[in-house]
Amino acid sequence: MQTNNSQQTQSLLVQFLNGRIEEAKKDSDDAAQKFADFSREHKLYSPDDQLKQAITQVSAYDKSIADLQSQQKAAQAQYDVATNKLGQQKSGSKAYNINDNGTVQSIRGQIVAKEVELAGLRQKYTDNHPSVISAQQQLNQLQSDLSREVSAVVDSSAASLNSAQMELLKNQAVAEATIGAAKASEEAVRAKKDEIEQDISKYPDEMVTYIQLKSDAEIKKTIYTNLVQQCEQNKIQEAMESMDIQVIDEANLPDEKKPSAPRKKLIAAIGLALGCIIAFGYSLVMYKREA
Repeated sequence: MQTNNSQQTQSLLVQFLNGRIEEAKKDSDDAAQKFADFSREHKLYSPDDQLKQAITQVSAYDKSIADLQSQQKAAQAQYDVATNKLGQQKSGSKAYNINDNGTVQSIRGQIVAKEVELAGLRQKYTDNHPSVISAQQQLNQLQSDLSREVSAVVDSSAASLNSAQMELLKNQAVAEATIGAAKASEEAVRAKKDEIEQDISKYPDEMVTYIQLKSDAEIKKTIYTNLVQQCEQNKIQEAMESMDIQVIDEANLPDEKKPSAPRKKLIAAIGLALGCIIAFGYSLVMYKREA
């Protein structure tokens, strides 16, 4: 039952992600087409070195924004799956005062700061640089801490529920907390990106539009790629979980009309026999006393 339940959850998650992948694919194709049309129309294919540097800085923030939007979409899919399986019982962060929890707020603030730091590092280094790797590891740890803290809050507030409902509620609350942290991080990263774009505004309008269209195309392409990877990971997980337990032979269940126990007729017959023996023995004792 646990394997089937987990496999159904993964299947639902894949379905929800597939819907978002279709939307992301359409957005990515539209953005890429607009950028290509603009480049062809204005014959802008290779910007000068100064503009390349500005594009590199913007691209670093674009990557972070795309990753954060991908997190939101993936977490939203997990939230929708949990809500779908819970039916009418909806928890959310408000039900358990998760947003008011001091530890959760602290971790979320650290996540936002680390996302901004990581975006700044990507302006200077590649993803394989030790500084970027270290910052990414610290960010992953903070996200794990957030999930654990939210799960602990749900545990303390919904201890009376069964394990299946508890797991769904945890998934729902963690997904909602993840969405909140990703949105706050995206706002902070966009604020930093806006500062750079103010410096870019001194370039001709064509160059500014070129950068904006290129930025939009890169963000949407990255979102689409990330969602596809997430969906493939869930498909693999679904296949792995389906191999945890295999039914070799179906159980030989007893006939409901012929239960193995209690055997009422046999019990009644034995009771009757014992009753007769006891009555006969008692009668014999009483007869001897009278004699």
